[in-house]
Amino acid sequence: MCSLHALHRGARLVAACVALACASAAQAQATWPALEAPAGAHVEQVAGDMVLNGQHSRITRLDMAGSADDLLAFYRAQFGARHVENRVGPAHVIASQLGDRFVTVRIVAPMDGEVQATIMETRVGGGRNHSRVERDTEAMLPAGSAVIQTQESTDGGVPSLMLMAANRAGLQANRDSLVEQLAARGFRVTREDTAGTGDHEVRTLALASATEDASITVSDTGAYRSLLIQRTRRPQ
Repeated sequence: MCSLHALHRGARLVAACVALACASAAQAQATWPALEAPAGAHVEQVAGDMVLNGQHSRITRLDMAGSADDLLAFYRAQFGARHVENRVGPAHVIASQLGDRFVTVRIVAPMDGEVQATIMETRVGGGRNHSRVERDTEAMLPAGSAVIQTQESTDGGVPSLMLMAANRAGLQANRDSLVEQLAARGFRVTREDTAGTGDHEVRTLALASATEDASITVSDTGAYRSLLIQRTRRPQ
C-alpha cells in the first residue's frame, strides 16, 4: 500500500530527474553569489533561478578529473566544521549553510579518474514565494488533496509551473474535476491518452487556452491517486 510519505520520497526523486528550465546566466550571476569550484572543473548551470516549494533555488552541475574523495575534501574545506555528510547509494552527499543559502552537493564517480557533482542551493529565510499561478493551481485541486511538490521556473522570459499532489479520490473523479476547473479558466482538452490498467492506470491530458498550455497526469498508486499538473505561459 502506498502512503503520502512514500509519494513524497518518490516526488523528490522525480523532481531531481526533471529537466529544469533555465533563467539567463546574467540574471543568475546578478542575484546569486558565486560558489567556489575546484581548479580545472567544468561548471554548467542547470537551473539559474527557480522556485522550489516556495523557495528560490538554483542547480549547478560540475565535472572534473579526479576522485570522489578529492571533491569531498574540497567541499569539507570550503564548508568548514559545520557540515553534514551522508552516503546515498553510490553517491556521497555533503551539505552546509552558507549565509542565506543551504547548499547540498551530490558527488558520484562514474568511472576511475572522473568525478561529477550536482550542487543545489536554496535560499533560506525571508518567507515563501507563492506566485499567482501556483495559488490558482492549488485552488483547482480536489478536496482532500495534499501538495507534495511545487516547482516554478522561467525560460527565456516564459514562466512555467509543475505541481505534484495526491489524494484518495478516484482516477475518473480527479480527471473530471481538474478538467472542469481548467475549463472554467478557458482551457480545452486537445489530447487524452490512457496507459496501463486497474491499479496501474495512468491518464494523461493536454489542454490549451488562449495564453497557456497545460498537461494533467493522473496515476493510480494503490490507495492514492497522484496528480501532476504542468502549466506554461506561451510567449507573447
